[in-house]
Amino acid sequence: MKKMAMMSLVTFAVLAFLAGQVLAGNINNGFPPGFHYTLNIHAKNESFICDYERDLSGKIIYGNVINVPDYLPNAEIRMVSGKGKLAATFTDLIVTDPCAGFPTSKDLTGNSYAMLQLPKNEYGYDVYARPLGKPSKDDLARLITIVPSLGTVEMEEYDANGNPILDSNGNPVTTDLLYLGLVTDNGFQTPSETFQRFKGKSIAKPITGLFLWSGEVCYFDTSYCTSCAEESKCCATEEVVIDGVPVIRYVYCEDPISLDPLTCDPTPHDGLLLYPVTVYCQTYNDYWVFNIADLVEYLWNVDSNVKQFNVRFYPRTQ
Repeated sequence: MKKMAMMSLVTFAVLAFLAGQVLAGNINNGFPPGFHYTLNIHAKNESFICDYERDLSGKIIYGNVINVPDYLPNAEIRMVSGKGKLAATFTDLIVTDPCAGFPTSKDLTGNSYAMLQLPKNEYGYDVYARPLGKPSKDDLARLITIVPSLGTVEMEEYDANGNPILDSNGNPVTTDLLYLGLVTDNGFQTPSETFQRFKGKSIAKPITGLFLWSGEVCYFDTSYCTSCAEESKCCATEEVVIDGVPVIRYVYCEDPISLDPLTCDPTPHDGLLLYPVTVYCQTYNDYWVFNIADLVEYLWNVDSNVKQFNVRFYPRTQ
């Protein structure tokens, strides 16, 4: 009994030490300590065929790895999160499509882009990253360049009882929002980031600026925003059919050329003319991009021949 008790104490001590290591983190690699979600991006050569990982029964296994080709630029990675009820269903960082930027013959997922879900957090995240893998043995530099952009911004629609309105497939009905960047073309604090893999230890650095957005988010109806400022914009309209129902959507929205008198760009956008509309806008400054609306699709355009790129998301608590 004494021997078993002694072994239990030793085991407990080892587990406590390992737990302490996880909590403390490795300060020599540049990553801070603390709980985080991890995304790994792997660059693959021309012989690689990209597909979902599956278990023995053929069921898809959703992990935290995205594959990109190291021989083609501009792989698109889409990240979905937000602050609404739909975003609340994301409880872990999950890659739902692991392949980005491969030719059709090399990608068995059916999409040209990769997709991941990030759990919502009202305070956002601190994000760090570092390149891994061996440096090139020849003169070719191992680089990864990331350029962020903002895709679809949506607001879920609710009925009078506060319940989400669902379409015929059971998905929440959403309303398009207009977003206008102020700082750069896309409004991000850091408009791009490049890492190079050198010899020796790779040290992580913060890339939170890729996720901090400044600009306006505008609504076409005051019911979505009680503290917004009324503004004039110029938009075109197009009709789309959703579940058999024609829906008018605003496209090519931009600021007027002049406010006095109010003048819109007379140049057609894909054959569509712009005309004045009244919108209700909220301005954000260096704001966690996923928290500007209920559901936000944020994109990375990635050009990489770094064999592995490690990204960690640390949830903020305030």
